Amino acid sequence: MITEIPTSADIVEEGTNYYVDGKFISQKLITANVTNLETNAAVSGQFTLDIELASNYDSVIDKVSIELNDEVIVFESDQTIELDTNGFSTGNKRLLISVETVDGRTDSMTHRLKLE
Repeated sequence: MITEIPTSADIVEEGTNYYVDGKFISQKLITANVTNLETNAAVSGQFTLDIELASNYDSVIDKVSIELNDEVIVFESDQTIELDTNGFSTGNKRLLISVETVDGRTDSMTHRLKLE
């Protein structure tokens, strides 16, 4: 949905919501995406995941958690997200990727990869 707002209108932020003239127009939203590997991409050995965050406000990733075969690996914002297929069985795998921002917002997604 597109909401047109007059240029003279003031957008008021209250908590995680945005209002114009007392009417709710949006909330703070984030969405994370893997940007360097297509779904079902084949990977072997060490590989890197690039996670990009899109949001409608200034937001910064605090940490990323990757769940693979019931193992959870946590990466801090200053760490490269590097995984190694050697510790896992081969085949098609579903990664559950969770992102938390410095202000506590979260987003999760699944991404399938073929481990060789």
